[in-house]
Parts: sequence; C-alpha cells; structure tokens
Amino acid sequence: IKSLSVDVNPEGIFIFEVNLLDINYWQEVDSYVRFFMEDLKNNDWDKICQYIKKKDQLLFDYSSKSDANSFGLEIVNNLINYPVEKAYIGPSVIEKISVEEINKLLNEKLLFSRVKIVLSSNVDFNKESINNVTFLDKLNEEFYGLEYCRINLNLMSPKKFDYKIVTTNPFLDTKPYIIEKNDKISVPLYKRPGLWFGNVFNFRESRVYADLIFTNIEFVSTLETYLLTTILIRYINKSIKIHFNLASEIGFNTYFSLDDYNSILTISFSGHNYNFVKYVNSVFKYIETFKYNEYDEKLLISIIESIKDSYNNITKNNPWNYYYYIEDLNINKNSYKIDKVLKYLENLSLVTFINNI
Repeated sequence: IKSLSVDVNPEGIFIFEVNLLDINYWQEVDSYVRFFMEDLKNNDWDKICQYIKKKDQLLFDYSSKSDANSFGLEIVNNLINYPVEKAYIGPSVIEKISVEEINKLLNEKLLFSRVKIVLSSNVDFNKESINNVTFLDKLNEEFYGLEYCRINLNLMSPKKFDYKIVTTNPFLDTKPYIIEKNDKISVPLYKRPGLWFGNVFNFRESRVYADLIFTNIEFVSTLETYLLTTILIRYINKSIKIHFNLASEIGFNTYFSLDDYNSILTISFSGHNYNFVKYVNSVFKYIETFKYNEYDEKLLISIIESIKDSYNNITKNNPWNYYYYIEDLNINKNSYKIDKVLKYLENLSLVTFINNI
C-alpha cells in the first residue's frame, strides 16, 4: 500500500481509498479492509471518542492563527451547519458523543452489501488482465469519452490482522503556555557560527519552529548521489512519521527536505513549547540509530515507484510542471533529464541503496 485515505463528502458518501503499489494486490488488501471494517464494532468507542476529543481540543486551543481571508471563509462555511457561538470550534472538536449512533452507523450503514468498488489503474483491459478480475461490457464516460468497463470480482474471505486504535498517548499531557512579552526583536539573533535564535511573542502563540540547515554541493553533484539522497530523505520521513505517530497526532512534526537547486538539506522541527525538547531529543536519538529494517523493503519499493511516477507525470499532469522542468534544466546545472532519472531508477537495486545508507 502506497497510501490510504478516508473521507466523507457533503452528500454523506463514505469513501475509502487505497493507493496500491501493484493493482494485482487488490484482492488481498480488500480482504484486510473487510476484516477491519467488520471488526470496528468490537472496539470501545466511548474511550476512542474521549481520546479524540482531548487531542482535538489541544490542537484547536494551540493551533497557529489562520490568515484573515481563510479564517473568514471558514467561518462563513461553518455557519451553514453550526450556530454562531459554535461556528469556529464546531467542526474541530467533538461536542457530544453518542456511542449508540456510532454502533448504528457501523451495523446498518457501513456494510459491504452497500459498497461500490472501483478499480483504477493504467492496465489496458483490451489487452491485459488483473488478477481475480473478469472484465465485462465496455462503456464510455459521457463527457470525456473515457473508456471503462464493468467487472466481476473474485473476493477473498476477510483476513484477520493485528491493529490498534489509539486511545492513550504520552504526549497528551502537553500543556503549552503563552509567554507575555513585548519584545520588538523581529529578526533572529546571531549566537555563534552556524546558530541563530529568535523569539516572536506578539502573535501570542505557543508554537516552536527549529531548522537545521546543511549545505553541501555533494547532495546533488551527480545523478546517483541526488537520487540516493532523495530516496533516503523520503525513507527517513516515512519512518519518522510511523515511529512518532503519537507525537504527530498532538502536533509535533519533523520533516527532511532537499533544495536541489542550492544543494541544501533542511531538517525542520515544529511543535508546542511544552515537551518540544523532549520530542526533538527523541527524534535525534532515533536518527542516530536509524538503519535499514528488512520489513522496509516494500516501503522502499513504493518510494522508488513514487519518484518514477513523479518524473513520468512531468509531461502529463499540466503545462506548468513541464515549464518548470524545462526552466530548471536551463538554469540549474545540477538538474537531471527525465530519461536519465528513470533509467537509473529502473536499474537501481535495493542492495545498492542499503549499502549507501
């Protein structure tokens, strides 16, 4: 699985979307989803909702301020469904918990007998096949002429797996505080070579942001170094997201990014001023001992495939992407052509990457 998302649109349609590394895995993934959806009714939903309410209240109380235009539009939209006094907090924090309504939803509405399954891929159903899928009558979409077809699916029985819905979190004791000062310093102060520090108090926010910035032309000096660095950064980002998912739920985040034009690697930390040092030290300790885990093979494959997709789509998504690509080739000596990137990634073995970590 590359990614997974769940959404409920304004019409009340529940959408469970899974982005697969290979469409032929659909049957197995479907069996896990069926087990999960069926087993949801066996959880303690009062405990789950109480945790979500506490978490969301913390995030709402100490979130960063929105710009005036976004804030105004948000309030106007919220007034459609909420009274004036709840127009700001209404969509963000649970007010009333009804376990009875949740169970009713799980037992009467979220049933696979009511599901429509859509498989979307680049498989040409006129020439190719998908495992456990039978293609039926072909149709054309009314407005864009997109060709599609009805299908019969050979389903697998729900397959059990271990999962846990979070109801406890060591970072839930975070108690951010507002520092009351009239400091007029608007730019960071130089402390020592390579270190600047700055505080801004006039916004009355408890957020802390820290960047570690590394400049080294070697990050992008060759195609191989550039791509291995890019893969490693994405690998670390995903690993941190998984390992520190509880901290992330409360508002603490770490992100590695690479500016390939200037060959700058930035490690960005953000979070509440309470527990911030504890969180950053935990991330540093994790990075210091970071190493390849054999269970990460599929993760690395999905990262490499995702990079391939990005380059393949440069000429397909929209003209702006292609424009920026052409511009970069002309002004950035460390920019690489699509065909060379794809050729390298096609021939890249995981052993080569792992040995370079």
